[in-house]
Amino acid sequence: MRRDVEVLVDGREVVHERMRGAGLSVLTAELPEDPAQTFQIRIHQPRFGSSVPQCVLSLDDVDRTMPARLVV
Repeated sequence: MRRDVEVLVDGREVVHERMRGAGLSVLTAELPEDPAQTFQIRIHQPRFGSSVPQCVLSLDDVDRTMPARLVV
């Protein structure tokens, strides 16, 4: 199953990617600031069990786990 992932910052799309099934995807983008600030989002889609992906935001060498959200 393929899923489109969009990351919005202040209502603007900063990265868009199509994920391919289960496993780990890494998105890299920049915050639209001056100077621009690079960040990563790691999305892990489990192969078995829960179908809720786990997301971690890496910014300034700090990892922040993002809360799970159901999208209907």
